[in-house]
Amino acid sequence: MAETAVNLVIDKLVPLLREEGNLLRGIHDDVTSIKDLLESMTSFLKDADAKSERANMSSGVKTWVKQTREMATHIEDVIDEYLHHVARRRNKRGFTGFIHKTSHFLGGLFARHEIASQIQLIKKRVLQIQQASEAYRFNSTEQTSFSSSRRDDMFFDPRMASLYTKEDELVGIQTLRDKLIGWSIRREVDSRRSVSSLVGMGGLGKTTLAKKVFDNPKFTEWFDWRAWITVSQSYKKEDILRNLIAEFHRVRKESVPEGIETMDLKLLIDTLREYLKEKRYAVVFDDVWSTNLWECVKLGLPDNNNGSRIIITTRKSEVAASCREAFSDQVYDLEPLSLDKAWELFCKKTFRVSRGYCPPELKEFATTIVSRCGGLPLAIVAISGLLQTKGGIPCFLYFGTYPENRTIRCARLIQQWIAEGFIKEQRGKTLEDVAEEYLTELIQRSLVQVSLVHFNGKLRKCQVHDVIREAVIRLRTEDLTFSQFLEEDSSFNENSRHLSVYSNAYNSFGSIENSRAHSLCFFNGTGEPQNPLTTCSNLYKRFKLLRILDFEDSLLDNLPEEVGYMYHLKYLSLRNTRVKILPKSMGKLVNLETLNLMHSLVDQIPIEINKLHKLRSLLAYNEDENKEFSLTRRREFSLTRRRGVVIQDGIEHWGNMQKLYDVKATDSLIKEVGNLKQLRI
Repeated sequence: MAETAVNLVIDKLVPLLREEGNLLRGIHDDVTSIKDLLESMTSFLKDADAKSERANMSSGVKTWVKQTREMATHIEDVIDEYLHHVARRRNKRGFTGFIHKTSHFLGGLFARHEIASQIQLIKKRVLQIQQASEAYRFNSTEQTSFSSSRRDDMFFDPRMASLYTKEDELVGIQTLRDKLIGWSIRREVDSRRSVSSLVGMGGLGKTTLAKKVFDNPKFTEWFDWRAWITVSQSYKKEDILRNLIAEFHRVRKESVPEGIETMDLKLLIDTLREYLKEKRYAVVFDDVWSTNLWECVKLGLPDNNNGSRIIITTRKSEVAASCREAFSDQVYDLEPLSLDKAWELFCKKTFRVSRGYCPPELKEFATTIVSRCGGLPLAIVAISGLLQTKGGIPCFLYFGTYPENRTIRCARLIQQWIAEGFIKEQRGKTLEDVAEEYLTELIQRSLVQVSLVHFNGKLRKCQVHDVIREAVIRLRTEDLTFSQFLEEDSSFNENSRHLSVYSNAYNSFGSIENSRAHSLCFFNGTGEPQNPLTTCSNLYKRFKLLRILDFEDSLLDNLPEEVGYMYHLKYLSLRNTRVKILPKSMGKLVNLETLNLMHSLVDQIPIEINKLHKLRSLLAYNEDENKEFSLTRRREFSLTRRRGVVIQDGIEHWGNMQKLYDVKATDSLIKEVGNLKQLRI
């Protein structure tokens, strides 16, 4: 985590020095020097982090890594506090008298002198830490950042990796694989078209098993006509049938019939039946969620007594039951791996370099991890992926800020990642595009699960498995500067960067006097929802460095004027709250990027917000999402089918705006929207 912490600070200093140099008068050169020193240290940090994780590491290495991480966060805090101070003085008005002017001037000089002194001490300390690295003989390793290894063609189905699992990596499914192959090619026993369904929760290895059967030489030699169709939750029957026709022709290296794109359902069925007449074929339908699918596609798959076979993978037992129409049809319920098999899989995935050999010093820790996975291959592979790489780990650890079993909107997660500074710019891509790639890679590594996909194929909701979340919490606990949970009777660490506050812990939260947190998110706990600010007034004074302030789903009914003094705030969510009026002071939030007002009671946005040139997302009421609310919830918030909030004219300077909905448009506003070149669907 030292490597991550230093890289985050460098990423913060580079644009600051480039774009906000006028704010750093008197300390610009020293800040530049610190940035250069930190950059020179990054070549050693990867090796240092690796050494710090070994059971037999020296206490000196551990101390060096800890000091480096703490220094990085301290640098960030000092710069943030200074910028916050400068911004406050710029925002103050009314210094018309000589005394007031003098006081303001002297206060500014004192602040600059103080920050200059701290910067000098930091510079000296960074140099000492850098020199100390020579004593530990760290390797200067060229690093490839999580974002720089990104490829333009990353977006593919998260199950793709399971399709290419090597035979020597299989664990616990060989017996069933051989049984399915034997069932598939025994035409002399049963010549009927027969169906076998593989049932089990996500991550048990259904897709991997089906693929190993489908690619087996005995299977491919027996079936000249084969097709693999991935279904998922969102599908069209016509598209499934078109894909079937195309796959059969592709395997046979035949031209796809012309006109199938315009065929209706009946014509597609007739075309498929005619093509498969008197042929022995095999089809795998992977990830089937609906019983309606088989009722349709079976019409296009004729039972011609040639021993054709269908394999279906599904999480739902009712789907498997609906596909069983004859005695020869089979349903296999996949079970979790035994402890021995789970350990074998874990070692194969985690210790590939040493050919599955677990170092003795890690065995106790590894055994604990495997036992907690409960025999679930998904969890084992995901934990293995986590242990093998540190790429993008701040983004992954951020899932720990959400409650257990919580489905997370991908847009919310991505906007928070951007606000935290976890996402780096890439040429030709928006920050949102890069963040989506981060999320997709986490899904591909089985660290994150997809909960809902939008009709256009984009990810809409996701979550992490409970076992994975336990690993996240453990990592977060070991690095308190990154995050901490506030629950009932929990203690507060002033170095915590990310606070998740449950409604039953508001009293503990209210006792915080001074926090260095970057994010503050409120969640409903076991009790009734409450107003989070009832027990915590003076939010601005307690949390000066906040970048994320998320009141979503709380009973907040008033946003205090003091919110305008949160200079560093980039993300503010009032979604599903009772807030009606936005304070004019929000016009001072010059760094605000996301303002979420969905399902709040705000019906007009003050004209002062038009000054916020860094806004990327302004989300108001959305009627479609309102349908997901219960009737009680709708009455509680008086959501009476409003069509959007009122925005005053003068938004032509929102050049960074990516998302803007739903707003009440005037003729002049529509013209101004034409100047927002970055708007996207």
